[in-house]
Amino acid sequence: MDSQLDVRIKMIKSISSGGIKSLSKTKRYGLTISTIWISDLGYETAIFDMVGAHPVERCESKKEALVNHEKWVNKSNRLVTILKLGYPNSSIKDEEITLKRFQ
Repeated sequence: MDSQLDVRIKMIKSISSGGIKSLSKTKRYGLTISTIWISDLGYETAIFDMVGAHPVERCESKKEALVNHEKWVNKSNRLVTILKLGYPNSSIKDEEITLKRFQ
């Protein structure tokens, strides 16, 4: 099981090696919804608020990732809390987050 430091090191290595590719990014209702491909996790959609990035959904195909992105964009006006996904096989677990929107 990886520690939070191990996970952060993996993410930095992934970024520096070109292991992250942006698919779609939408700003709406004080939030940013971003969908990317990450070399070690696959496709991931995250919600960005004033606090930071909160991964909310992962999948295996680009087509599904783009559908998921639009799903999160369409419900962004109603979101108050979300389940922020943890990092697989690590000490970082899923947790409920209350969003803090940009003004």
